[in-house]
Amino acid sequence: MRQTVNDGNAMPGREGQRISRVGCWRRRVLATSASIACLAGLLWGYDALGFQRAAKFEAKNQDPVSVLKRWQSYQAWHPTQRLFGLDSTLDEERHIANLGMRARESEFLTQLAALRRLARVPDSDADAAWQDWHVLRAAYPEMAAGAELQALGATLRVRREDQLTRRSQRAYDLLLKAEQDGVDLSILLAHTDQFLRDYAGSRMEGDVRQRRTAYLARLEERDIEAARNYSARYPFYFQARREQYQRYLDKHPTGAFAAEAASALKAIEADWDKHDFRAVRDHFLDNPGAIAELVTQCRAYQAAHPQGRFATAVTDLLRWSERVTAPGEYRVILRNGLFEKRLARFFSRGPDLSVEIEVAGVRYGPSNIVVNQYEPEWNYEFPRRIRWKLGDPVRIRVTDHDYWERVMVDIMSGDGDPLAMQLLAGDAWCGKNRVTFESDFTMPNLPKIE
Repeated sequence: MRQTVNDGNAMPGREGQRISRVGCWRRRVLATSASIACLAGLLWGYDALGFQRAAKFEAKNQDPVSVLKRWQSYQAWHPTQRLFGLDSTLDEERHIANLGMRARESEFLTQLAALRRLARVPDSDADAAWQDWHVLRAAYPEMAAGAELQALGATLRVRREDQLTRRSQRAYDLLLKAEQDGVDLSILLAHTDQFLRDYAGSRMEGDVRQRRTAYLARLEERDIEAARNYSARYPFYFQARREQYQRYLDKHPTGAFAAEAASALKAIEADWDKHDFRAVRDHFLDNPGAIAELVTQCRAYQAAHPQGRFATAVTDLLRWSERVTAPGEYRVILRNGLFEKRLARFFSRGPDLSVEIEVAGVRYGPSNIVVNQYEPEWNYEFPRRIRWKLGDPVRIRVTDHDYWERVMVDIMSGDGDPLAMQLLAGDAWCGKNRVTFESDFTMPNLPKIE
């Protein structure tokens, strides 16, 4: 009995809960629907108010440009106006398109009227007005064939041509006056270039071009003459001479005297090369022992003429200078001699001669003895190589061994002679007496300049 009562009481409780949930859902749906309806009403009212204001603005204004902007603003700020069918009495797109055409026509007429007023001003810039007319035609091609625009274009073209004629004549007169006043050729040339840029096609264009050609020819002649005169006046200012001719080529690369200028540059380079090498050669021939000064001149030549005609000779000279300033060993051969007969002893059939060398205090030899000869042939190579450096003195003693030894000839290098080694590389003289040597010490053989 207790179980039956409990089951019977449970059913009505669950049914009540279900009914309560259904009622709550219905209330929510009704509240949401009411909110949506309220929002739609607000949007409709907002769009309707915007539409009415745009329509009233159009009714009160005749300017299609302003009306078009107002309707475009309405469309931008009321994107939901189509949802409520507010344009059912007015085909909005067609109406706005029509407004756009009217506004474009209004803008065209406004600009046309402004251009027409500008054309009536006597001192206005006809060329600028002509350019504005072309801009207007390009901006409104659908109206370019209109009679008003074409008539205005014809008027502006005539005014422009007349104004250009007057201006070109004024510019031409100024050019002639400048020419008569002796204005510099470069300024006259600038005037002609400006005239041809501003007034191309004018009736004076041909004459101005001829004058420009004449100015260029005179300017070329002046520039090349300046280079010629400077080169003749200052023949040893090689760098400045070269700059004069190069300046001409920079200004007139294809000028009438371009070949002459290019040839002059080559000649200047060759003269400069010979001049600087002549200084090196003369210094060496006059004072070959002044090695420091010689090296300085050689370095200066190499800097100025790295590809010069005498670059190889100068390089060899520098190498020789380095070699002689450091101690070196040289092969020396005593070849022959020539001696006066009066030097021989009384009752002698001829001297018995040998040769000894002394270099920087070190003795080499003596050589073999050639008997009874005034023209001995030794052909004797000193077994020890001769050690010598720049500035070392050299002494040659010829000894006669007939009866007893005596020095018959004594040859000494001069005081302060830095290249005394030359005595052992050729003929060494003492009066009429000669001793001839052969050596691997050599002096540079510099090329001739001419």
